[in-house]
Amino acid sequence: MFIITAANSPYFWGLENLVGSIHFWAPEQQIIIYNLGLNQDLIEEINTWKNTSIVNRFLPKNVPEHCKVIHYYAWKPLAIYHAIHHHQSLLWVDAGSDFRAPLTTLQSHLEQDGHLFVQGQDLDMTLMSHDGCYEAMGTKKAYFQGKQHFAGNLQGYVQNGKAHKLILEPLYRNALNRDCIAPPGSNLTNHRFDQTVLSILIYQSELSVVPRTNLLSAHRQELHPEPEQPSSATVYTARCSSEEYVDKILES
Repeated sequence: MFIITAANSPYFWGLENLVGSIHFWAPEQQIIIYNLGLNQDLIEEINTWKNTSIVNRFLPKNVPEHCKVIHYYAWKPLAIYHAIHHHQSLLWVDAGSDFRAPLTTLQSHLEQDGHLFVQGQDLDMTLMSHDGCYEAMGTKKAYFQGKQHFAGNLQGYVQNGKAHKLILEPLYRNALNRDCIAPPGSNLTNHRFDQTVLSILIYQSELSVVPRTNLLSAHRQELHPEPEQPSSATVYTARCSSEEYVDKILES
């Protein structure tokens, strides 16, 4: 299993903490960072980190312009799609998050299920998803009332597995279509971009998904007070608010 993430220069300090947490809990874990606009000094620093490599070019030729806009999040499905063609299995983790326990349970679920998805962000995805997304995907918003969003910040795939074919491939195609992922009038107050597309695809698919939401925490009070002691949740969605692991980075 490879851990995949992405960052630009403003997100470097969150990335640094994420990598430090991986080095603390799983020092032999391979990490791939997709470059969304890191400056040369930061790239040179990353190149000193243990088991860490950078992908600088991953967008398809003649990619639509919306895929280059950070806050449309179309780049994320494109990065994951690129990664699954190079690695047997992967776990995507947003750079603002960190690990709070060994990765063994996450990896076990990924290997057993052939995918890993979590929920927990809301109780009704229709309250934070744009009507235009449903229309562009050929479905109706009403069908999804009362269903939770699946999270975009933690997701796992196995190469050529069912989720690769049933979820990731159409996610990639929909990310290339602005009307799907970032319809006119959508913004961060009324739409969850890649999360909404991902959620629609999971609910529409024939894939049997058991959300592993217990492995994710969005609240610091749910974590062990000592960051070097394992928490019941493996991943903390810190949103760049954590710095406990910055000094845990190992050099190659």
